[in-house]
Amino acid sequence: MPEFSGFPSWVLLDTMVQLGRCENETTAHSRTRSGSPIEVSLAQVADPPGLSRCVVHCPGLTGIRSSVTPPAIVVGADGAFLLICVFFLPTLDGDMHFSDVFVYRAGGSTPPSLLLVPEPYPVGLLSSDVAVLSCCHDGAGEHCLVVVPERRVGADGRLWYDLQVFSTETNSWSTKAAPMARDSLVHYGEFVPDKAFAIGEDSLAWVDLQFGILMCENLHKDPEMRLIGLPALMPANTEIYGVDSDGCSPPLDLIRDVTYSNGWFRFVELEFLDGSTTSSQSAGWRATICKRKLGPLLVIVRLSAVLTADLDMLISNPSPARAAVGVHRLEVEEMHKPSNWDLTRFFAFTCLILAVSSYYLLGLLAYRRRNLPPGPLPLPLVGNLLSLRGGGGLPHRSLARLAARHGPVMALRLGTVTAVVASSPDAARDVLQRHDTAFSARAVPDGAHVFAHYTHSMGWLRKVCTGELFAPHRLDTHGSLRQEKVRHLVARVARLANDGARPVRVGRLAFTTALNLLSSTIFSADLADLDDDRRGEFEALLAEMNVTVGLPNVSDFYPEVARLDPQGLRRRIEGLFRRMHAIIDQLIERRLRERAAGEETSKKNFLDVLLDYRGAEDGRGFERQTLLSLLSVSSS
Repeated sequence: MPEFSGFPSWVLLDTMVQLGRCENETTAHSRTRSGSPIEVSLAQVADPPGLSRCVVHCPGLTGIRSSVTPPAIVVGADGAFLLICVFFLPTLDGDMHFSDVFVYRAGGSTPPSLLLVPEPYPVGLLSSDVAVLSCCHDGAGEHCLVVVPERRVGADGRLWYDLQVFSTETNSWSTKAAPMARDSLVHYGEFVPDKAFAIGEDSLAWVDLQFGILMCENLHKDPEMRLIGLPALMPANTEIYGVDSDGCSPPLDLIRDVTYSNGWFRFVELEFLDGSTTSSQSAGWRATICKRKLGPLLVIVRLSAVLTADLDMLISNPSPARAAVGVHRLEVEEMHKPSNWDLTRFFAFTCLILAVSSYYLLGLLAYRRRNLPPGPLPLPLVGNLLSLRGGGGLPHRSLARLAARHGPVMALRLGTVTAVVASSPDAARDVLQRHDTAFSARAVPDGAHVFAHYTHSMGWLRKVCTGELFAPHRLDTHGSLRQEKVRHLVARVARLANDGARPVRVGRLAFTTALNLLSSTIFSADLADLDDDRRGEFEALLAEMNVTVGLPNVSDFYPEVARLDPQGLRRRIEGLFRRMHAIIDQLIERRLRERAAGEETSKKNFLDVLLDYRGAEDGRGFERQTLLSLLSVSSS
């Protein structure tokens, strides 16, 4: 056994914990939830780049295990603290295995310790969602925090994270609410952490190697979340590791990584180039290395090389000493150095500025010649968008301020789109009553074009809705259903109020009731569970869709670039609609099977009315795509 008189200041630790016993000065003892003794030790401590390992010993861990199931894994680390998940085998009576989670402290001024984390465990505790923060980041702290983020969408549409925090000092769980910074990048459905680590004494970072770095700042006081995007995949990696049509991609940890040290994020991506030289046996690689301070500065360094190897020699004798490997080219580019390419870009940028200025002056002359109400002078490209700033993030306050200066009817240039704003009762009445025809051709948001249907005219669809779906006799037949849903809501609120264990989330209960009322009227089925605090699939989909559709879209202000979908909102909305259509399509198929089996009801729901409808002129009904579009609008 080696002498543990001196340890390195830091080690590279194998996350797979081995089964065994190694009693030394790093050993810490505790007990499992079932009362069995357990101990954890550092059995092999090696100077980096050597790999150090942990061992665990517990009577409940003995038995036959598969080669892919370790007795325990390290799921988080910071300073002197390790978060270790221990997996137990099934018992003889057939019970499923369970897991215990421990916080191991390697020692220091006090002996090593092993603390059992109390239940209930958050869902993300056993995954890469968990992060560990030493209360003294230099590793000398006596306590640490274990943090698991849980995403939710607030009532105002803002993205929030409920941080489930376990403190070794209090030995208890607590919850902190952290909003997403308003000036941050936002990903509502795609962000899946690959790793997590501390980035200071009170901040954490979760890394999704595909999309970016999610930071939690000021954890101890007023936490706030912020997302930093990562560079796009390099060309040779896009085809292999890019996102497919289903929104999935292979793991990127083989080619990408992000670390943090001394106030800098460091990012690296490897790109392997096939046939990079004239020899068919050549293989090349290129690495992109970025580092970023906790601020706006981004420095990019590219390292590229072409390697060749004698493949015949490697196959006949794979010994590294016999492999003939040569580096043909090694280049380092520091992107901040001036070059001919920089001068070319500067010249192109100057020409672009001149072209935009000329276009703006010509457009301003044409704008002044149009018969428009008064309004603020538009700026190049952005128009009057900057005039809507202020007001505490409430645009109507900015519009009231502008109306006090330019009058109740004013013209605003939003990007390249001209809008007329009526901000007084008299002006609104004049617009809606006397000039309603002139203003009826309002702009349609770009995201609304997703899955648009043009088989039937709007007049024909409006006639069907007013004459069939929303006819008085049709609505009266569902009066008892509305009363039933309200009774369920009142009963649920009464149970929660009598319980008194947690606050009553009236807004969420009202939303669930309204959703179930609509779904029962349309499909004769509830799409959400009023007694379950967790969001159902359809409810979460609606919340995500409402937030995504409400995001400011560049294409609405600059229709010229709508085809490019620069923010990807149309693609995201299209994906959400596909998921919604899949759910609705299943409900339609279920209803068709019920009707085919003769399960008819005296009270037809909206879906039955649409399936039975035939036009008086041509006897045609609704196509499946039209049904999906109408029912999607009704459900949302």
